[in-house]
Amino acid sequence: MPSTKHQPGYTLVEVMVAVAILGIGVVGLVGLQADSARYQNATYHQTLATLLARDLAERIRANADAAAGGAYVGTGTGSSPDCVSAACTPGQLAAFDLAAWRQRALDRLPSAWVDSSRNGDTYTVRIGWGSTSNADDCSPTTCVSLEVTP
Repeated sequence: MPSTKHQPGYTLVEVMVAVAILGIGVVGLVGLQADSARYQNATYHQTLATLLARDLAERIRANADAAAGGAYVGTGTGSSPDCVSAACTPGQLAAFDLAAWRQRALDRLPSAWVDSSRNGDTYTVRIGWGSTSNADDCSPTTCVSLEVTP
């Protein structure tokens, strides 16, 4: 009669431990991927806001006559002429610039708000997005502020 040898099952336990360790590693990698996507999205919004703020800063510098009179103060919600197809005065161009800037921010950033204020000769351009509702709620991850001297 052939002898039967009893297998203790250590190999099965080792395989189960290896699968558990592998599973924990996969869950960790999925978490890292999710964090990476979230940070990438935040960085994208911050970059867009910075580019939009610089755009208005260049418009303020290019239209120094209107900027000297404070024409670039506000949120761009008022009526503005179409300065693309018709000639405009410097003041009208400032209103057009603010309205176009505001619309670009609203189109590109989630829950965006914009503001341009003036203190002396210096303008402060602010753009916020996401959970911020005004300049008081600003943080470096949800708001960009840029000072401009025309």
